[in-house]
Amino acid sequence: MSWLPEAIRSAFLEPDRVEAELRRAANAFAALFGLEADGQVRKLVAGCSQTADPDLAVRHLAELVQSAAEGDGDALRACPGGSIVDVLPSILQLFGASEVLSRRLIVHPAMLAELARGSLRWGAGERGVADTPIALPVAELASDLAQLRRVRGAVEAAVAVADLAARLSVPEVGRRLFELARQTVGAVSRRATTEAMEAHEEAPDPVILGLGKCGEGCIPYLSDLDVVFLHGGAGVNHASAMTTWARACIRHLATMTRDGSLYEVDARLRPGGRSGELVQSAEQLDRYFSHQARPWEYLAFAAARILAGREAPARTLMELLAGHLRRMDPAPVRDVVWDMKQRMEEELMVRRPNELDLKYEPGGRVELDFIFRYARLLRARTARGSLPDIDEPSLTELTDLLRLPMAALERLGRARELLREVEYRWRLCAGTPRTVLKFRSRSMLVVVKSLGKESRERLVGELAAAREVVHGVFTHVFRRRPNVG
Repeated sequence: MSWLPEAIRSAFLEPDRVEAELRRAANAFAALFGLEADGQVRKLVAGCSQTADPDLAVRHLAELVQSAAEGDGDALRACPGGSIVDVLPSILQLFGASEVLSRRLIVHPAMLAELARGSLRWGAGERGVADTPIALPVAELASDLAQLRRVRGAVEAAVAVADLAARLSVPEVGRRLFELARQTVGAVSRRATTEAMEAHEEAPDPVILGLGKCGEGCIPYLSDLDVVFLHGGAGVNHASAMTTWARACIRHLATMTRDGSLYEVDARLRPGGRSGELVQSAEQLDRYFSHQARPWEYLAFAAARILAGREAPARTLMELLAGHLRRMDPAPVRDVVWDMKQRMEEELMVRRPNELDLKYEPGGRVELDFIFRYARLLRARTARGSLPDIDEPSLTELTDLLRLPMAALERLGRARELLREVEYRWRLCAGTPRTVLKFRSRSMLVVVKSLGKESRERLVGELAAAREVVHGVFTHVFRRRPNVG
């Protein structure tokens, strides 16, 4: 006889198999934590039915209990059973939404104990990740990269739990993920600096700039990092030390282990691209922007943000960039952006039935990025001192910079929020950094349900309306005006 109500059974594709797995998981869970009343445990595991993908949640729950029983059960038992019971509904939401992040908790069940305590041991205070800034012990983790990978994975999972529980807005998710990346890069840079000093007996003076999404101070789940490696020193030996440092940074960030990698790194946006030196000095950067930089590179560097490095050399580099940006004529930038976007659509955009390329389609993320980075470039032209390492222009500032009415920019803001929300949730649920939405996939159904949308068709319609708004603004800002007279 079933011990699950019919309303709960109906949520699963294979209720008999699921019920058997739930029963085994409930018994193992109760034994693991010494709980006497397994009715409470049954109630918790039945909570799988309330997740975006109940069958996936059950499978992950069963795997977690097995993993804990075989290895890290002691770490879980060290946390009071009541706390585990309190946090499990939130964990089930993650288990029913994300294969990638759930896997990290399954591989390391001790991470669940940290979440159950209501705080992150490596965070600040006793509050959860939704309530406090992320603060990794960078110096400590720089000497233990295996622990750094586990900590970073656990913090990202904690952000996802808060996200799925609607405790964080989409911008707040992006800002926390960026801060996690910044501190992770800082720890890796410290480790690489030590290795370079040991190899060359000279201390490098490194600076890492973040471009692309990093420049916005807001990145999605499973994001790669666009970086530029710079330094303020001189001399052949110093250059060798800097190259050793940069290569070590890339290796430590990208190495794939049982705990996954930290981040994929893309250094192709450096001056000269693939043919340019991996690490460049302030003097090289100055010469490049004085004589060789193309208009689109000004747009890319207008959103530069410091990821790692001492304040003095970093500030010098930002002041140097600001000087070049102030002298840039925006007209060539407008023209080249329009042409670049047309080529992207022809060469990169995915065109398949029942799919949407959220990055390259008209009105997608690329057009959004161009709009806001161009606004940053216009702002940088009037800024004094160092390139502003601050948030993007407000709507009020954008009315002047882009010459658009406030109503149009408010619509743009809402469209951007929806597109970002869908991109973040797709990456989380589909477990891929590629933003080609597959409307008929199970992952898309999970996205729809986890976002609280009425139906897949309703979300598709909302996306179409949002993209129309974005493309309209993009066309207004960048399309070439015909010469008159």
